[in-house]
Amino acid sequence: MLKVRLISAAVALLVMFAVLFSPTTDIFPIFASIFASFAIVELYTAVGVAKHWSFLLMGIFTAVAISYLPYLLKLTHENTQIAMLMLFVYLLLLFVIYLLRFKTITFGEIAIVFLSAVYISFFLAHILFTRLLPNGNIIILFIFAGAFMTDTFAYFSGMLLGKHKLCPSISPNKTVEGAIGGLLGVTVFFVILGSCVHVFGAYTINYINLTILGLLCGVTAQIGDLSASLIKRQYNIKDFGNIMPGHGGVLDRFDSLLFVAPTVYYFVLFFNILK
Repeated sequence: MLKVRLISAAVALLVMFAVLFSPTTDIFPIFASIFASFAIVELYTAVGVAKHWSFLLMGIFTAVAISYLPYLLKLTHENTQIAMLMLFVYLLLLFVIYLLRFKTITFGEIAIVFLSAVYISFFLAHILFTRLLPNGNIIILFIFAGAFMTDTFAYFSGMLLGKHKLCPSISPNKTVEGAIGGLLGVTVFFVILGSCVHVFGAYTINYINLTILGLLCGVTAQIGDLSASLIKRQYNIKDFGNIMPGHGGVLDRFDSLLFVAPTVYYFVLFFNILK
């Protein structure tokens, strides 16, 4: 099982890096639209709203629209009216669906659909927002490191040292030792990655800010992972899908990434980690 997980993750990472570090960023919205669409369909299926075709269409529409949000904002983040217009149109359409199909659709389902769109599509868009920042091609490495290294260190720390359950009612296999190992491991990895960027890229690294960012990513990555686990437990499913052998669905593998991307983006907006 571990071998299958590693091979599957390696293939996914190769595809993502090929997209993210391509000479042009124009290909990213296409990839992000596909990724977000799969994740939204998985989540809608898990929580039981996929039975409404109108929600599925809205979910895919949202995935595509938000994936192109950085371009609609003209890459400067100044034209907030466009984002506000998108939000208004989206909510208006949801309420139109609610009014037309109120006999079969509940307000709770409308709320689930809205939150799911923000949770997946909006969080995911921060990867491209980060890529478009000064030195974004380097900073984006910390998004993926923050998510995947936290998961990796937590997994092996828990497997080797885990004795005390972290939150058995949400995820029985997660341990306190694993959580601490993930937090410390990703922080150390950030410092090592920063040193490599300094040596091979001639960047000046602010190691204090980088250490703080590593700790924050270690926390938010695990919040993302536990949030996805809680959804699965409440809806009594093992995985969101089976598109990735050994991992489950798209959302199963990238749940922590969705939380880490905004963490890195907003942190580097206010604090320099390299220059």
